[in-house]
Amino acid sequence: MGTAFSSNRGDQRRHSVDAIRRLTDADAAEFFRLRREALEREPASFGESVEEHLKTPLDTIAQRLRGSAENFVYGAFDGPALVATAGFYREQRAKRHHKGTVWGVYVAPDYRGRGVGRAVLTALLESIRALPDLKNVYLSVTLAASPAVTAAQSPARSLYTSLGFRSFGTEPSALAADGRYFDEESIGGTCALICHRPGAIGPLKSTFAGASAM
Repeated sequence: MGTAFSSNRGDQRRHSVDAIRRLTDADAAEFFRLRREALEREPASFGESVEEHLKTPLDTIAQRLRGSAENFVYGAFDGPALVATAGFYREQRAKRHHKGTVWGVYVAPDYRGRGVGRAVLTALLESIRALPDLKNVYLSVTLAASPAVTAAQSPARSLYTSLGFRSFGTEPSALAADGRYFDEESIGGTCALICHRPGAIGPLKSTFAGASAM
């Protein structure tokens, strides 16, 4: 459902994350701004187009961010600026209620290569872990069709694998962007493996202390 963060090991002293938390309706403007950036910079990584996003009223985004116990978005902040996101929604139909999907994973370029993606996903998975009777968690990754797509997706896929996600299929020509078609790889696993994976969930301070590949 959309992922983008390539390695960018520039001057890390000038950009720091000081909070990771669940977003609320008060974050609608910042979410709108960062989501627009993601769609403009990485159009092949997300199912939504920037044109569709720009037509979405801010009140609608605020309502979505209010979410529920089973639908939510987490973000990383540098002061008041939102610099990374990851969302989750749970299927609501009775026969599919045991499944959920991670979506909208994005890290702003100046914050890549510093463990921010892992930290936001860690926070998201902590909330997913608390959901009763959730069995499976899924997401999708655009397969490389150009050097730019490879740069955005390879680090993301490595992170997901380290958290316990595993590939289970590919949808050919799943997305059309910039006059090209892109395949999408479906990855996922049981909540018991992903949400309770040893070492995958831990205090956020320890996540940043290691400042790892993402």
